[in-house]
Amino acid sequence: MSQIITIGYIVEGSTDVRFLENIIRRTFEDIALLCEREIEIYSVISIKADRGNGFVAQIQEAIKDADKQGIEFVCVHCDADDRDDVHVQEHKIIPAFEACESFSSEKNIKLLSLIPVYMTEAWMLADTSVFKDEISSRLDDHALGIDRVPESYNDPKKIIKEAIRISQQGIARRRQKLDIADLYSPLGQKISLDSLKRLPSYQKFFQRIDELLRYD
Repeated sequence: MSQIITIGYIVEGSTDVRFLENIIRRTFEDIALLCEREIEIYSVISIKADRGNGFVAQIQEAIKDADKQGIEFVCVHCDADDRDDVHVQEHKIIPAFEACESFSSEKNIKLLSLIPVYMTEAWMLADTSVFKDEISSRLDDHALGIDRVPESYNDPKKIIKEAIRISQQGIARRRQKLDIADLYSPLGQKISLDSLKRLPSYQKFFQRIDELLRYD
């Protein structure tokens, strides 16, 4: 008999939802295939929580909502806004997880962090072949300005917008309809997980899920 699990997630921005929901679901499914027992991903649910009282209170509220919905795993997203996740871990994730430890242990809810270096949009550049398909460009990575390691860009959102602009040069303005907002959902569905695994921040996320599903 298969084990059915429900996953919840809380993200910083509304656009992040469209990308990360797919990445979270696909990552859990990828790891579930490696497990000796049969695991079925029942659903991936966006958890809403009031940000007005600060990050720690937001996560405490989110985990209580997760318990009401029968959620077993809660992914907490924060952009690093830096070259690594040290500051976010020290000032947000660790305090929040410690504040939730008693409740999460009692309810058997597992918390895990998801922290892209600089910002989520860096993960959208992990697989440039898929990215170029989505913006309908035949230009090479260098011409589009996407030839560096994705998490080396301190403003990957700006890089994506510029790549879109370059790809649309020569197209009549009235036909230039593509926007970065159009890319979050399809890239979340299509981007290669093997490409994401080359990014240290995604490796941390992947490894933590692997520990929880296979060895916990």
